[in-house]
Amino acid sequence: MRFIVLALWLLVSTVAIAAEQIRIVIPFPPGGPNDHFARLISQELSGVVENITGAGGMIATERVANTKRIENTVILHSDAMMIALYLSEQKSYDLRSFSCLAQIGETYFGLFKHPNAIFPQPKSILSVADGGVGTTANLAATLAKKYISLNLISYRGAGPALIGFLAKDTDLLLEYVSSSVRENMISGKIELIAITSSQRSSKYKVPTMKELGYTGVIVEPTLFLYSNAKMSDQQKFTLNVEVNRILRTERVSDQLEAQNFTHKRYNLTECSNRVSQLENKWKEIIKGVNK
Repeated sequence: MRFIVLALWLLVSTVAIAAEQIRIVIPFPPGGPNDHFARLISQELSGVVENITGAGGMIATERVANTKRIENTVILHSDAMMIALYLSEQKSYDLRSFSCLAQIGETYFGLFKHPNAIFPQPKSILSVADGGVGTTANLAATLAKKYISLNLISYRGAGPALIGFLAKDTDLLLEYVSSSVRENMISGKIELIAITSSQRSSKYKVPTMKELGYTGVIVEPTLFLYSNAKMSDQQKFTLNVEVNRILRTERVSDQLEAQNFTHKRYNLTECSNRVSQLENKWKEIIKGVNK
């Protein structure tokens, strides 16, 4: 009987979500992983996606922290939400202003070179797609510069960064190992040197940056869906259940796999605990960067 009641309650809550039309805020331009996964989730929720760019994602984060549309506004953000906060001198929001609803996926960056090119070269030029200081890509590149002599060229998006690299405007590329990047790997246009994960990947026979001696370059971006902390507990619970269900559908899980993201199904408490763990981790990393 309890299960029947719970099922009916979830059905009613899901109808309520549709009636409210969930607005998913994305802190970066269209085309990146945040945007891609947000649109997949939004389609299932009959919601809308709004890209609010600028200041390494801080403008979008501030909007959600101060929104009056508490019950139907969420933000899909990465670790950059924490990184930008600790790098910024002017803090206009606090992580306590948000509640973690679901983990979307975790991944890593790949470091690429041109085929037959020597690595490392004196003063290589690295292309990276980032939204400025405070993004995971920017921080990964900054950490790499502690070990490799680099000039950094930032591109506003993964597409332009890849195009610039293929045109040989840069010597190296730091980017997610996404489906479009893998196509160029398979065709032999680019070569994967290493990955920024803490352990080797079973997919690629390359070392980690740590194994190459770049011990501080361990960056594993994680995407989370957050709400304003003032959202009702019922709405948080309903969205947690519904989003986790969506992420486990064949259509969406295949897309996560294609973009090299690993989803973990967390309840609200587990999600909050994971964010706290990452917050402490990034605090320590940023301390090292600022030394």
